[in-house]
Amino acid sequence: MKVILRKNDSATSLLLFVYNSYFNFYQKDTIKLSSLLEIMKAFGKSESATRMSLSRTVK
Repeated sequence: MKVILRKNDSATSLLLFVYNSYFNFYQKDTIKLSSLLEIMKAFGKSESATRMSLSRTVK
């Protein structure tokens, strides 16, 4: 699968995309935080941006 992200894509939308892709592939609804941080880092998102997007997603 090829993923093209614009520079202005938010960490929250990326987080939701990763979660949706993970759920569809593994049929699990949980992701380890350490794994999520590594995935987000591959897309250029920092740990603090990932944690903030998690907080916003939960709200």
